[in-house]
Amino acid sequence: MEQSEPGYGYVSLGGGGTITPQTIKPETLFRLLAEYEEMGISWDDEKRLAIELLNSALVETSLNARFLNMMFMFESLAVQEQRPQPIVDLVNSFIETTKLNAREIEDGISKDIYDTIISQLGNLKNDSINKSLQKVALEIAPNSKYMNLSADNFMRYCYNKRSNLAHGGNIGMSNEDQMKMVIELQKLSIDAIVHICKLKKITLFPEDIGPPNINMNIGPHAVVPAS
Repeated sequence: MEQSEPGYGYVSLGGGGTITPQTIKPETLFRLLAEYEEMGISWDDEKRLAIELLNSALVETSLNARFLNMMFMFESLAVQEQRPQPIVDLVNSFIETTKLNAREIEDGISKDIYDTIISQLGNLKNDSINKSLQKVALEIAPNSKYMNLSADNFMRYCYNKRSNLAHGGNIGMSNEDQMKMVIELQKLSIDAIVHICKLKKITLFPEDIGPPNINMNIGPHAVVPAS
């Protein structure tokens, strides 16, 4: 099993589909926020939120809630960068054309719908949230694999499942497959925190890394504290 930090890894136990990850202890996340701020190290709002969301995810007993909280964590880190200027110019031309056409059929379009259309066209100037998440994942773990996928492709896979769950109420996979995905996403989430700490020149010690302090029981497949 790969080890990316001393004392940092994932253990899979056989028998009954029990999967046991090691992870950053939730209390460590609070310490990162509190102790280092006392030392004068400030956190960007998005990084503070990311740590808080991961802490919430790690104490969630619902598989769906844990998954969504971890996805929200990555969304808090993602920046939707502007696309190349030729694309921006093209979108601007679409917006101007839409405005001209809207004036001709003004009676049939409410202001709310008009504003929504213009706003959605404006969003095309920037990368999609899906693309932005892939960039974040690749920056965090350029050489790592999750479910045998590169970090960006794994994040794209997770985002599609997130869309299924958030918009359709069904993630569209078995509990066992969802469990495997969540375990790998948890690994990427921890890699994100380690990455954030490295950017702040903060060292995570082996005692900071340990099993989660909760059980997450989903049918026959349970995430349990490592012994």
